[in-house]
Amino acid sequence: LSPVCLGSLRRAAMKLALLRGLSDDESVVRTQLFEFWERRIPNELHERLVYILEEMCHPEAEEHWLEYAIYLLVNTFRESSEFDRPLSNRPLSACKFVESKIDSTWHQRSLPMTPLFTQDAQMSQAERDEDLNKFGSWLEGTGLILATQDNKWTLTQSLASFNSRG
Repeated sequence: LSPVCLGSLRRAAMKLALLRGLSDDESVVRTQLFEFWERRIPNELHERLVYILEEMCHPEAEEHWLEYAIYLLVNTFRESSEFDRPLSNRPLSACKFVESKIDSTWHQRSLPMTPLFTQDAQMSQAERDEDLNKFGSWLEGTGLILATQDNKWTLTQSLASFNSRG
């Protein structure tokens, strides 16, 4: 092996050890390695993401990649003056929560072998309308986004002209 190949093999092995150390059982080791990587990764979010995707992915350390990638991305926000500021001035105890049905089978309807008319995958139009009406009446009192529901446009063609084309 040439000295150049040997150097690149050593560099790759060292990089793998540094990446594996980010998920080490010892918190001291993890902390030191996160500090090590923080000094080398760009601060700008886009550049940081590109660096993490290009330089910190390794097939032998991929089972922990998502953990340290997210930590290193979110860690950039710690430098912001607003990081410790609450998201809302109101406590959760002052919020009004509304019970609603969530259709957890929405993703299954597009599967090619899903039966078209199954009971658990179908929600009746009346149930959907009822949920929408409950949510809409609740939203009216909050002053939120309902203004987008107004019809601010008019038809450009009448149904009579469309039907006469036959």
